[in-house]
Amino acid sequence: MNTNLTLKIREIEKIREKIIETKKELVLLRIKKITKQENQSHIIKNKRQQLSRLLTLETQYLIKEKNNNE
Repeated sequence: MNTNLTLKIREIEKIREKIIETKKELVLLRIKKITKQENQSHIIKNKRQQLSRLLTLETQYLIKEKNNNE
């Protein structure tokens, strides 16, 4: 049971790392857009969608964890 918990913690940590990485990429893309460099709006859209998916995954894991603890 303890190994299951550590696996979940690792998964959540990986998701959080990806969330941070995606947010950084979004900031850089927005800066490029503002400074009129490489205006590729489809990439911004894709990154926003990716971020949304990751946040949803994180929330689902946390809800499952909360329900299992009750």
